[in-house]
Amino acid sequence: MSIPATVVPAYPYEGAIYWLLGEPTVRHGSSHPYYATLYGVAPAKVLRRAGALVALFDRIELASADHALPDRETYVAGDGYFHPDLRLSVSHKDVEWTDESDSLASFCFQTGVLDSTFAQHPFFRSDRNLQRHFLSRLVLQVRLAIRLNALLIGDSFFQDVYRKVSPYIRQFVEDLSGQLPQGLILDLSERTLAVTGLEFAPGSFDAFAAIRSSKEIAAYASSFREAIGKSLSAPDLDSALLQLMKQALDSQEVSRHATSAIQTTGSVLNIVGLVPVVGSIASVGSIGADVAGRIAAARERKHNWYLLGAEMKSVALKQLLRSL
Repeated sequence: MSIPATVVPAYPYEGAIYWLLGEPTVRHGSSHPYYATLYGVAPAKVLRRAGALVALFDRIELASADHALPDRETYVAGDGYFHPDLRLSVSHKDVEWTDESDSLASFCFQTGVLDSTFAQHPFFRSDRNLQRHFLSRLVLQVRLAIRLNALLIGDSFFQDVYRKVSPYIRQFVEDLSGQLPQGLILDLSERTLAVTGLEFAPGSFDAFAAIRSSKEIAAYASSFREAIGKSLSAPDLDSALLQLMKQALDSQEVSRHATSAIQTTGSVLNIVGLVPVVGSIASVGSIGADVAGRIAAARERKHNWYLLGAEMKSVALKQLLRSL
Protein backbone atom coordinates (compact mmCIF):
# COMPACT_ATOMS: atom_id res chain seq x y z
CA MET A 1 0.00 0.00 0.00
CA SER A 2 1.29 3.44 -0.90
CA ILE A 3 0.97 5.94 1.96
CA PRO A 4 0.06 9.47 0.77
CA ALA A 5 2.25 12.36 1.83
CA THR A 6 -0.77 14.34 3.09
CA VAL A 7 -2.82 13.36 6.12
CA VAL A 8 -6.19 14.50 7.43
CA PRO A 9 -6.17 13.64 11.15
CA ALA A 10 -9.46 12.38 12.56
CA TYR A 11 -10.54 11.57 16.10
CA PRO A 12 -8.65 11.74 18.45
CA TYR A 13 -5.44 12.86 16.67
CA GLU A 14 -7.05 15.97 15.22
CA GLY A 15 -8.01 17.16 18.68
CA ALA A 16 -4.55 16.53 20.12
CA ILE A 17 -3.01 18.70 17.40
CA TYR A 18 -5.57 21.48 17.94
CA TRP A 19 -4.84 21.22 21.67
CA LEU A 20 -1.12 21.69 20.95
CA LEU A 21 -1.84 24.66 18.66
CA GLY A 22 -3.69 26.21 21.57
CA GLU A 23 -0.47 26.70 23.53
CA PRO A 24 0.63 29.91 21.75
CA THR A 25 -2.98 31.02 21.15
CA VAL A 26 -5.97 29.95 23.24
CA ARG A 27 -6.38 26.53 24.83
CA HIS A 28 -10.04 26.09 25.71
CA GLY A 29 -11.38 24.30 28.73
CA SER A 30 -12.64 20.78 28.11
CA SER A 31 -15.69 21.49 30.26
CA HIS A 32 -17.30 23.05 27.20
CA PRO A 33 -18.93 20.22 25.20
CA TYR A 34 -17.71 21.59 21.86
CA TYR A 35 -14.05 21.54 22.88
CA ALA A 36 -14.46 18.31 24.83
CA THR A 37 -15.52 16.67 21.55
CA LEU A 38 -12.87 18.45 19.50
CA TYR A 39 -9.93 17.81 21.86
CA GLY A 40 -10.98 14.31 22.85
CA VAL A 41 -10.88 12.72 26.27
CA ALA A 42 -7.14 13.05 27.00
CA PRO A 43 -5.35 15.16 24.36
CA ALA A 44 -2.09 15.35 26.31
CA LYS A 45 -1.87 11.54 26.32
CA VAL A 46 -3.07 11.15 22.73
CA LEU A 47 -0.34 13.57 21.69
CA ARG A 48 2.11 10.67 22.02
CA ARG A 49 0.62 9.05 18.94
CA ALA A 50 -0.39 12.26 17.26
CA GLY A 51 3.32 13.07 17.47
CA ALA A 52 3.91 10.35 14.89
CA LEU A 53 1.69 12.30 12.50
CA VAL A 54 3.85 15.34 13.11
CA ALA A 55 6.83 13.47 11.73
CA LEU A 56 5.46 11.00 9.18
CA PHE A 57 3.62 13.26 6.75
CA ASP A 58 4.70 16.12 4.53
CA ARG A 59 1.43 17.99 4.97
CA ILE A 60 -1.08 18.02 7.81
CA GLU A 61 -4.55 19.18 6.76
CA LEU A 62 -6.97 19.95 9.58
CA ALA A 63 -10.72 20.20 9.13
CA SER A 64 -11.98 23.64 10.10
CA ALA A 65 -12.91 24.24 13.74
CA ASP A 66 -13.79 27.15 16.01
CA HIS A 67 -10.23 27.41 17.30
CA ALA A 68 -7.41 29.95 17.30
CA LEU A 69 -4.37 29.31 15.07
CA PRO A 70 -0.74 30.48 15.43
CA ASP A 71 -0.05 33.75 13.58
CA ARG A 72 -3.47 33.58 11.99
CA GLU A 73 -3.33 37.13 10.63
CA THR A 74 -0.14 36.32 8.74
CA TYR A 75 -1.09 32.97 7.26
CA VAL A 76 -4.82 33.24 6.48
CA ALA A 77 -5.52 33.85 2.81
CA GLY A 78 -8.54 33.16 0.64
CA ASP A 79 -10.50 30.24 2.01
CA GLY A 80 -7.93 28.80 4.34
CA TYR A 81 -4.90 28.96 6.58
CA PHE A 82 -1.45 27.66 5.65
CA HIS A 83 1.60 27.84 7.88
CA PRO A 84 4.64 27.03 5.69
CA ASP A 85 7.02 26.26 8.56
CA LEU A 86 4.57 23.89 10.20
CA ARG A 87 3.48 22.48 6.83
CA LEU A 88 -0.02 22.63 8.25
CA SER A 89 -3.23 23.85 6.63
CA VAL A 90 -6.79 24.45 7.76
CA SER A 91 -9.41 24.64 5.03
CA HIS A 92 -12.35 27.01 5.48
CA LYS A 93 -14.19 25.86 2.35
CA ASP A 94 -16.63 23.74 4.35
CA VAL A 95 -18.55 24.63 7.49
CA GLU A 96 -18.88 22.37 10.49
CA TRP A 97 -22.64 22.21 11.00
CA THR A 98 -24.69 21.44 7.88
CA ASP A 99 -28.12 20.04 7.06
CA GLU A 100 -26.33 17.14 5.35
CA SER A 101 -24.37 16.05 8.39
CA ASP A 102 -27.43 16.57 10.56
CA SER A 103 -29.49 14.32 8.26
CA LEU A 104 -26.77 11.68 8.36
CA ALA A 105 -26.73 11.80 12.16
CA SER A 106 -30.53 11.52 12.34
CA PHE A 107 -30.42 8.50 10.03
CA CYS A 108 -27.81 6.84 12.23
CA PHE A 109 -29.89 7.47 15.35
CA GLN A 110 -33.10 6.16 13.76
CA THR A 111 -31.52 3.00 12.39
CA GLY A 112 -29.23 2.37 15.34
CA VAL A 113 -26.34 1.62 13.01
CA LEU A 114 -23.87 3.22 15.42
CA ASP A 115 -25.56 2.51 18.75
CA SER A 116 -23.31 -0.39 19.73
CA THR A 117 -20.16 1.54 18.81
CA PHE A 118 -21.08 4.72 20.68
CA ALA A 119 -22.25 2.65 23.66
CA GLN A 120 -18.70 1.39 24.15
CA HIS A 121 -17.21 4.88 24.38
CA PRO A 122 -17.39 6.47 27.86
CA PHE A 123 -17.65 10.03 26.53
CA PHE A 124 -20.06 9.64 23.60
CA ARG A 125 -22.31 6.82 24.76
CA SER A 126 -25.03 8.81 26.53
CA ASP A 127 -25.27 12.11 24.63
CA ARG A 128 -26.80 12.40 21.14
CA ASN A 129 -25.55 15.98 20.78
CA LEU A 130 -21.96 14.86 21.28
CA GLN A 131 -22.51 12.04 18.79
CA ARG A 132 -23.99 14.51 16.30
CA HIS A 133 -20.93 16.74 16.66
CA PHE A 134 -18.64 13.76 16.11
CA LEU A 135 -20.45 12.87 12.87
CA SER A 136 -20.40 16.50 11.74
CA ARG A 137 -16.62 16.53 12.04
CA LEU A 138 -16.36 13.16 10.32
CA VAL A 139 -18.18 14.56 7.26
CA LEU A 140 -15.82 17.57 7.26
CA GLN A 141 -12.81 15.27 7.40
CA VAL A 142 -14.11 13.03 4.61
CA ARG A 143 -14.74 16.02 2.34
CA LEU A 144 -11.23 17.31 2.96
CA ALA A 145 -9.53 13.94 2.43
CA ILE A 146 -11.36 13.38 -0.87
CA ARG A 147 -10.56 16.86 -2.16
CA LEU A 148 -6.86 16.51 -1.34
CA ASN A 149 -6.47 12.79 -2.08
CA ALA A 150 -5.16 12.50 1.46
CA LEU A 151 -5.09 9.77 4.06
CA LEU A 152 -7.81 9.89 6.70
CA ILE A 153 -6.42 8.54 9.93
CA GLY A 154 -7.98 7.93 13.32
CA ASP A 155 -7.97 5.46 16.19
CA SER A 156 -9.89 2.18 16.38
CA PHE A 157 -13.05 3.91 17.66
CA PHE A 158 -13.06 6.35 14.75
CA GLN A 159 -12.32 3.50 12.36
CA ASP A 160 -15.32 1.52 13.60
CA VAL A 161 -17.65 4.51 13.23
CA TYR A 162 -16.29 5.31 9.78
CA ARG A 163 -16.60 1.72 8.56
CA LYS A 164 -20.24 1.51 9.64
CA VAL A 165 -21.35 4.92 8.37
CA SER A 166 -19.38 5.17 5.11
CA PRO A 167 -21.92 3.16 3.03
CA TYR A 168 -24.54 5.82 3.79
CA ILE A 169 -22.53 9.04 3.51
CA ARG A 170 -23.27 9.61 -0.18
CA GLN A 171 -27.01 9.35 0.46
CA PHE A 172 -26.85 12.57 2.45
CA VAL A 173 -23.72 14.33 1.19
CA GLU A 174 -24.45 14.63 -2.51
CA ASP A 175 -21.55 16.70 -3.83
CA LEU A 176 -18.78 14.26 -2.92
CA SER A 177 -16.63 13.25 -5.88
CA GLY A 178 -14.12 10.44 -6.07
CA GLN A 179 -13.79 7.46 -3.77
CA LEU A 180 -14.25 7.71 -0.05
CA PRO A 181 -10.82 7.87 1.58
CA GLN A 182 -9.41 4.77 3.17
CA GLY A 183 -9.39 5.02 6.92
CA LEU A 184 -6.21 3.85 8.59
CA ILE A 185 -5.56 2.98 12.20
CA LEU A 186 -2.15 4.14 13.38
CA ASP A 187 -2.03 1.50 16.08
CA LEU A 188 1.56 0.48 16.70
CA SER A 189 2.32 -1.47 19.86
CA GLU A 190 4.01 0.12 22.86
CA ARG A 191 7.10 -1.95 22.02
CA THR A 192 7.30 -0.65 18.46
CA LEU A 193 6.62 2.91 19.54
CA ALA A 194 9.48 2.65 22.01
CA VAL A 195 11.90 1.08 19.53
CA THR A 196 11.14 3.54 16.73
CA GLY A 197 10.97 6.54 19.02
CA LEU A 198 7.50 7.40 17.76
CA GLU A 199 6.23 7.47 21.34
CA PHE A 200 7.73 10.94 21.46
CA ALA A 201 5.23 13.74 21.94
CA PRO A 202 6.26 17.35 21.27
CA GLY A 203 6.45 18.84 24.74
CA SER A 204 5.72 22.35 23.51
CA PHE A 205 4.59 24.25 20.47
CA ASP A 206 8.20 25.31 19.83
CA ALA A 207 9.26 21.65 19.71
CA PHE A 208 6.38 20.94 17.33
CA ALA A 209 7.49 23.80 15.08
CA ALA A 210 11.12 22.64 15.12
CA ILE A 211 10.15 19.10 14.14
CA ARG A 212 7.88 20.27 11.33
CA SER A 213 10.55 22.60 9.90
CA SER A 214 13.36 20.01 9.95
CA LYS A 215 14.38 18.92 6.44
CA GLU A 216 16.20 15.92 7.89
CA ILE A 217 13.05 14.66 9.57
CA ALA A 218 11.05 15.21 6.38
CA ALA A 219 13.58 13.09 4.45
CA TYR A 220 13.48 10.28 7.00
CA ALA A 221 9.68 10.40 7.08
CA SER A 222 9.36 9.70 3.35
CA SER A 223 11.22 6.40 3.70
CA PHE A 224 9.40 5.60 6.94
CA ARG A 225 6.05 5.95 5.13
CA GLU A 226 7.29 3.51 2.50
CA ALA A 227 8.19 1.03 5.22
CA ILE A 228 4.77 1.35 6.88
CA GLY A 229 3.10 0.87 3.49
CA LYS A 230 5.04 -2.36 2.96
CA SER A 231 4.23 -3.59 6.46
CA LEU A 232 0.47 -2.94 6.48
CA SER A 233 -0.34 -6.11 4.53
CA ALA A 234 1.63 -8.28 6.96
CA PRO A 235 -0.24 -10.27 9.64
CA ASP A 236 1.86 -8.60 12.33
CA LEU A 237 2.54 -4.92 11.57
CA ASP A 238 4.96 -4.50 14.46
CA SER A 239 7.15 -7.44 13.51
CA ALA A 240 7.13 -6.52 9.82
CA LEU A 241 8.14 -2.94 10.54
CA LEU A 242 10.90 -4.00 12.91
CA GLN A 243 12.21 -6.44 10.29
CA LEU A 244 12.40 -3.63 7.72
CA MET A 245 14.26 -1.51 10.26
CA LYS A 246 16.79 -4.33 10.71
CA GLN A 247 17.18 -4.61 6.93
CA ALA A 248 17.81 -0.88 6.72
CA LEU A 249 20.46 -1.16 9.43
CA ASP A 250 22.12 -4.08 7.59
CA SER A 251 22.07 -2.14 4.30
CA GLN A 252 23.58 0.86 6.05
CA GLU A 253 26.45 -1.23 7.40
CA VAL A 254 27.10 -2.75 3.96
CA SER A 255 27.19 0.76 2.49
CA ARG A 256 29.74 1.84 5.09
CA HIS A 257 32.01 -1.10 4.25
CA ALA A 258 31.78 -0.33 0.52
CA THR A 259 32.55 3.34 1.10
CA SER A 260 35.51 2.46 3.29
CA ALA A 261 36.87 0.26 0.50
CA ILE A 262 36.66 3.13 -1.98
CA GLN A 263 38.51 5.42 0.40
CA THR A 264 41.31 3.05 1.44
CA THR A 265 42.09 0.79 -1.54
CA GLY A 266 43.21 1.13 -5.13
CA SER A 267 39.61 1.22 -6.28
CA VAL A 268 39.85 4.98 -5.82
CA LEU A 269 41.70 5.01 -9.17
CA ASN A 270 38.44 4.09 -10.89
CA ILE A 271 37.45 7.72 -10.35
CA VAL A 272 40.37 9.02 -12.46
CA GLY A 273 38.42 8.72 -15.69
CA LEU A 274 35.84 11.15 -14.33
CA VAL A 275 38.41 13.88 -13.62
CA PRO A 276 39.45 16.10 -16.60
CA VAL A 277 42.85 17.14 -15.22
CA VAL A 278 44.62 14.92 -12.75
CA GLY A 279 47.45 16.26 -10.64
CA SER A 280 49.11 13.91 -8.21
CA ILE A 281 47.98 10.58 -6.94
CA ALA A 282 47.40 12.32 -3.61
CA SER A 283 44.95 14.72 -5.24
CA VAL A 284 43.19 11.79 -6.88
CA GLY A 285 42.97 10.17 -3.49
CA SER A 286 41.47 13.27 -1.96
CA ILE A 287 38.94 13.48 -4.80
CA GLY A 288 38.11 9.84 -4.26
CA ALA A 289 37.66 10.39 -0.56
CA ASP A 290 35.38 13.35 -1.25
CA VAL A 291 33.27 11.36 -3.71
CA ALA A 292 33.17 8.45 -1.31
CA GLY A 293 32.07 10.82 1.42
CA ARG A 294 29.24 12.08 -0.73
CA ILE A 295 28.24 8.53 -1.56
CA ALA A 296 28.28 7.69 2.13
CA ALA A 297 26.12 10.70 2.99
CA ALA A 298 23.58 9.80 0.31
CA ARG A 299 23.42 6.21 1.48
CA GLU A 300 23.14 7.30 5.10
CA ARG A 301 20.10 9.42 4.24
CA LYS A 302 18.55 6.51 2.35
CA HIS A 303 19.00 3.93 5.10
CA ASN A 304 18.70 6.11 8.20
CA TRP A 305 14.90 6.36 8.08
CA TYR A 306 14.60 4.07 11.11
CA LEU A 307 16.25 6.83 13.17
CA LEU A 308 13.24 9.11 12.67
CA GLY A 309 12.20 8.96 16.31
CA ALA A 310 15.72 9.68 17.54
CA GLU A 311 16.01 12.64 15.15
CA MET A 312 12.72 14.05 16.47
CA LYS A 313 14.03 13.92 20.02
CA SER A 314 17.32 15.50 18.98
CA VAL A 315 15.60 18.39 17.21
CA ALA A 316 13.25 19.00 20.14
CA LEU A 317 16.11 18.93 22.66
CA LYS A 318 18.14 21.43 20.66
CA GLN A 319 15.11 23.70 20.45
CA LEU A 320 14.65 23.48 24.22
CA LEU A 321 18.30 24.35 24.89
CA ARG A 322 18.16 27.33 22.53
CA SER A 323 15.16 28.69 24.42
CA LEU A 324 16.92 28.66 27.81
